[in-house]
Amino acid sequence: MNFLLPVLKKDMLHLRLMLICWAVLLCIQSFMGIGGAKIAIDNLQLQVILPQLTIFIRFLQGLMVIVIVPLLVQSDPLVGTTAFWFTRPIGRKPLLITKVCFAAGTFVLLALLAELFVFTANGFPLKYILLAIPEILIEKTSFIIPFFLLAVITPKFSRYAIVGVSILAVYIAVIILWLLLAALIPEVTKIKMSSSTIDNLKDYYTLNLSIRVIRNIFIILFGSGIIVYQSLSRKTLRTVLGIAAGFLVLIALGRLWKVDFIKTPPADIPDKDHSRDRHIYHRR
Repeated sequence: MNFLLPVLKKDMLHLRLMLICWAVLLCIQSFMGIGGAKIAIDNLQLQVILPQLTIFIRFLQGLMVIVIVPLLVQSDPLVGTTAFWFTRPIGRKPLLITKVCFAAGTFVLLALLAELFVFTANGFPLKYILLAIPEILIEKTSFIIPFFLLAVITPKFSRYAIVGVSILAVYIAVIILWLLLAALIPEVTKIKMSSSTIDNLKDYYTLNLSIRVIRNIFIILFGSGIIVYQSLSRKTLRTVLGIAAGFLVLIALGRLWKVDFIKTPPADIPDKDHSRDRHIYHRR
């Protein structure tokens, strides 16, 4: 593991300005989470602006991550299996470990510590803070994995940007097409909800949360496997086909998953009037 610290130091120096900007945004978000609501109590305009400002800060944070991840991954590119030069000071596996440690330690663990600090400062009980840790880890990791994967399959930042913008354009086009179909042919896009599956709006909301968690876990597990495969084999065509298959599975999970594990079971509370009647009956 002698390679780990030198490469981490090199990446820190290379990305220090962007990392400082990301850390400043993280501190601003934490400050707004702790004292923003208290400051805005007597200021109506600030109460209106504060939620939108929080969303904007989160957007800037995500944008910084989207830019930093490819620069981190592609700063030490790996040669392909068809290149004449097959040796390098650091092998593929150690280099992948270094990059993953840097990304996870910075954008997952530091973000987790910031969130926990906000919860503690706002007086949340320890039990709820501990319950929030897995959710935060899953959310932060599932956000980084797609961009890390895109950085692994593209050789340089310009190609990363072109492919990313192309994917975004296709996604927007599909949404627009779906909205047009919904307006022109409502029967095609109408989603039927079974009363036995979804009894009320609360059940529908918790089911969507369960689907979201399952999707994020699938993104982490499947995406990590694809990243490892691409980093060690450099077989980009097979990797792209695997990504396409995983995307289809992701869509199927959203359609077919029916297990609502977030829904809290109703408490078995005895009826006070009935228990009182039974008590009177036994006394007689």
